[in-house]
Amino acid sequence: TGYSLLTLHGDAWHEQRRRMQGAFRKGAVANYLGDMKADTDTMIERWTRAPDATVAVTQEMSALTYSIVGKALFGANMENSGVLIHDALDIALAYVYRRIQSLVRLPLWGLTSRQRQFINAVRQFDTVVDQIIDQRLHDHSVQTDLLAKLTTAVDDAEQNQVPMTRQQLRNELVTLLLAGHETTANLMAWCLFELANRPALQ
Repeated sequence: TGYSLLTLHGDAWHEQRRRMQGAFRKGAVANYLGDMKADTDTMIERWTRAPDATVAVTQEMSALTYSIVGKALFGANMENSGVLIHDALDIALAYVYRRIQSLVRLPLWGLTSRQRQFINAVRQFDTVVDQIIDQRLHDHSVQTDLLAKLTTAVDDAEQNQVPMTRQQLRNELVTLLLAGHETTANLMAWCLFELANRPALQ
């Protein structure tokens, strides 16, 4: 994700947190509920039309949270990129986990097939995020989502009125888009698994 709220430390982390905290206040989060409910209702309606079908819960939760993050936080329709990002995320996470566990960590020069797959996955992330940023920067209508707050983010402590750079935007969007939707999707999938095994609680 580059240098973002997820990976920064110390003063740099505090500065970036100050710039973003307005988007996570109670009033701002309440604005996301409409998109959350609409996408969830659409998914449930699709399930009820095929009551005997087998549902791949992990994929369904991933698609749901990815769509919600795109609409609620960035004002973007993510329908066409959902499968692409899901597959790219699987490749990227598998590579990162293997790299963490490996005693020998080769430079990321694209010399192996796994490195090339990882590099390609990152490029796919960047393509999606660049499209979101470009669309917003060329849209001069009034927006109230998280991306609008990030493009006009101000350091509250210094009041320097300096918006985030494009690279900072890219890093934060990748973090929020990937980490935000993937962790929530896993949590929801496990919750449904536990409910499925406890009929008395359904």
